[in-house]
Amino acid sequence: MKVLVITEGGRVVGTQPVEPASAGAPAVARLRPGPRQTATMVDVIASDDLSTARKIEEFHRLVARALRPAQKAKAKKKKKR
Repeated sequence: MKVLVITEGGRVVGTQPVEPASAGAPAVARLRPGPRQTATMVDVIASDDLSTARKIEEFHRLVARALRPAQKAKAKKKKKR
């Protein structure tokens, strides 16, 4: 599942699953980063069931693990300058 993750200062402040818009949809809503926030697209293998606290915590760990490589790549780019 592709997930759009909004972060601010290294902390996740929002997530949204990314699905293609259907042809008959009257409107589509997407999260957008605000000032000092960044949007990152990550691929997470997660269940669609987030009905318990344990499953939500597992989802949060998966998102954090998926973000780590992207954060390390950004840090390396900054050091090269």
